[in-house]
Amino acid sequence: MIKLSVIIPVYNVEAYLTKCIDSVLNQIYGGLEIILVDDGSTDNSPYICDCYAAKDRRIKVIHKINEGTSVARNAGIDAATGDYIVFLDADDFWLETSIHDLMKIADETRADVIIGNAIKYYDADDKYGPYPNNLKYNPDHKTTRDKLLYILNPNNRFQWHIWKCIFRADLIKNNRIYFKEGLLFQDVEWLPRVLSKAKKIEIVDRFFVCYRVRPNSNMTDAYKTIKRHKDLLKVIYHLSDYFSKIDMDKKLKHSFYTNFAELYMYVFLRQALLQDKDSKSLLKRFSYYIYFYQGKYSKQIKFLYKLLGYGVLCKIINVADKTALFIRRIRGWKYA
Repeated sequence: MIKLSVIIPVYNVEAYLTKCIDSVLNQIYGGLEIILVDDGSTDNSPYICDCYAAKDRRIKVIHKINEGTSVARNAGIDAATGDYIVFLDADDFWLETSIHDLMKIADETRADVIIGNAIKYYDADDKYGPYPNNLKYNPDHKTTRDKLLYILNPNNRFQWHIWKCIFRADLIKNNRIYFKEGLLFQDVEWLPRVLSKAKKIEIVDRFFVCYRVRPNSNMTDAYKTIKRHKDLLKVIYHLSDYFSKIDMDKKLKHSFYTNFAELYMYVFLRQALLQDKDSKSLLKRFSYYIYFYQGKYSKQIKFLYKLLGYGVLCKIINVADKTALFIRRIRGWKYA
């Protein structure tokens, strides 16, 4: 039986941790190694981890100072002894028996990456719902190239969530594919590098992970919103640098760039939030992604970019963005 290492970063999640760990232990698949990486939690999470480890020899606990999810995941990668690696967030959980089906495919195909599907669990209502943009198995996609082109098709809006995937450990370790420290959107920076190295990919029409939607879990304050945009620019920087240096099928590389263009345009169209010189410099440096963009109003944006140039287009976008923000604020006002 091939061995699966389940890496679970843990930070102040005492309310959700038991359900997460139990959902893994309740799987009928026997070849599991569970690595709980306590990232300096200040609540009861470390105690919960140690209690589980004392009862089940399959569980390892790593206690470390708080350095963020990226460092915790990297520690889990180094500690993993399985043939395959999967990441699970400590507030999410697996569906019962679901991992058995994915590991059966791993055993049969020895694929480098196996991509499954997810559903949402709404914490406040105790209800389940669909997760957007799950991939579908297509028997016509015979080769890894076919599958990558399908994954990267902008119409499928692939979201780069690593917790929907199982990875061959050798692929990660031999290529030293680690997470960049301190980044939001670390999945978005990490997974494209993994897929670029994968020789064999399988897509499975099987729900196996429940993504927990927690009340007030979205980052809404101004500081975090600005950090999100700055970190997305850093992700674009790292990915652009990486893909510029590797040899790859031209159509595949173009498809990757088309996806990166979606990230770029997300920030570009909200650039009024970013007033620092470094962010503005990166936005201008990567403005060529406008030509790869295939999303909403792409024809109009490309036309204006070509006709007016980057500087004038930025001014138009800034005015539009600030106007939209002003309108949203007005709508939020309460009148006596």
